[in-house]
Amino acid sequence: MVAIVMIILLMAGTVGMFILMQALSSSHPDPHDVSHEYEFIGTLDGKECSGTGKSTYTQESIYEPIYIVDYTVSSSDDTLTDKFTLIFGKDDKLIPDIFTFIGKDLIGDVEVDVWTYSHDGVNYKFYTGGVCVLYLVEIESSHLYLKGSAIDA
Repeated sequence: MVAIVMIILLMAGTVGMFILMQALSSSHPDPHDVSHEYEFIGTLDGKECSGTGKSTYTQESIYEPIYIVDYTVSSSDDTLTDKFTLIFGKDDKLIPDIFTFIGKDLIGDVEVDVWTYSHDGVNYKFYTGGVCVLYLVEIESSHLYLKGSAIDA
């Protein structure tokens, strides 16, 4: 009889802790869990293009907030849909093992860090600040030049 009472108390305690942890986690949301929308303008195969994009937060670990930015741009002749990934460290800066820090700049009155990255003939320049916010991105390749600005940051 004592064993049954102990099991019931153990189960009640486990359920109580689960409810308490859920309440605490919902009262302190992850500051990284924010999406931003972007407006893109530039040229695609020599023609003016424009479009939109959106960042999505995917928490890989507590120390590496990861954002995927999907975008679509269209010109009079073509449409391009693509994405890129940003991996931040626990200091809310892009990881220097992947991205190259080239300095600081101002966007409006916000001081941002400027980073570069190249992959498969595409060169990226990222302007980041705050809690993992991408304020501006420039994307350049042999057939593409885009500038994407955060609409809601």
